[in-house]
Amino acid sequence: MIVSDPRPVIGLTAYSVSASWGVWQSEAVLLPRSYATAVQRAGGLAILLPPDEVGDPSEFLSLID
Repeated sequence: MIVSDPRPVIGLTAYSVSASWGVWQSEAVLLPRSYATAVQRAGGLAILLPPDEVGDPSEFLSLID
């Protein structure tokens, strides 16, 4: 069952970068936490959009407000 959320869905574009945590170092998709926090404080639902080579972005854009 899918529950409808009344909050607007806001897509935040992220970027790929080399990151490390603990003993691991790997490529990661990152976004400054303050971006998502700002959307949430404004009443929105933040969705992370990783880099992707998409021919027609409308498939993904239809998922966000």
